[in-house]
Amino acid sequence: MGQVRTPLSREEVARLLPFVSKGAAGTRNLAHFVVLWRAGLRVSESCSLAFSDWWREGEASVVRVTHPKGEGSYGLHRTIGLDGRATSAIQAWVGERGIAPGPLFITSKGGRVHPTYIRRKLAEWAIYAHIDRRVHPHVLRHTFAHELYHEGFNLLEIQKLLGHVSLETTQVYLGSIGATKAVAASQSREWRTG
Repeated sequence: MGQVRTPLSREEVARLLPFVSKGAAGTRNLAHFVVLWRAGLRVSESCSLAFSDWWREGEASVVRVTHPKGEGSYGLHRTIGLDGRATSAIQAWVGERGIAPGPLFITSKGGRVHPTYIRRKLAEWAIYAHIDRRVHPHVLRHTFAHELYHEGFNLLEIQKLLGHVSLETTQVYLGSIGATKAVAASQSREWRTG
């Protein structure tokens, strides 16, 4: 079913962002990071996005996953909304990339960005940011789930946005939240005698 992965804290994400956006590929890498973090996509899904799978809706935007992982995923696709800041990061990349068919995230030679590249770069950025644990794309997916939960989304909404077939899988993603809440609740009990 999967294992509970510790999500990144807001402070850790803030430490990563300056390294993500550095260099010649910085605008693209920041946009890709944003899609992994703020839309909760699997790295295979983000690398498979076509240019037509992202579009603006006013200050916000939408990304559509048309190649979900595994059989039985929610139909043929799922759609996730992105906030204004995430939209701005992607729009900056689109300004560099240009409006043309093909993959959303392309290399300098026009090919599709490969998941291996993203995995390697995330590990590098974590080292530069002095994050003393393994950081990989799936941790961003867990971060997305935890942030949604803390923002008040219910379990079924989170399941749908993650594209999980089973609610049990979503519960695994949120497993550490339940434990934290249970400890806090038991610590706040009053000792009553009589």
